[in-house]
Amino acid sequence: MLLRFLNNAECHRRKTVRSLAFVLLFLFIATILLSTAFIVVYTGHDCIGADCPVCAIFKNIKSLFEQIGRAISNLLSQGTLLLALSILVPFSYLVILPSTLLDDKVKLNN
Repeated sequence: MLLRFLNNAECHRRKTVRSLAFVLLFLFIATILLSTAFIVVYTGHDCIGADCPVCAIFKNIKSLFEQIGRAISNLLSQGTLLLALSILVPFSYLVILPSTLLDDKVKLNN
């Protein structure tokens, strides 16, 4: 009975995490699409100078896109690093610990 309860709780937690991930994905895509739509609609606006609110929003959107680009770049570089480590770490024992003195003694005794 307890095992069934734990399985149900874990299943519920997974569904909750999955739902939250879909909501965040939807909000991310909506932000990108709405920002792009704003840029397309107001590209030819009548600028009033240094205090133009549309230009200020353009700067914020540009900053948002730059941050997203840096985040994606960081994720890709970290993913590449993790992939390289996952390939190299299993073979690192061949370089780090080729053999010890006790291993050599056992080999000579046999």
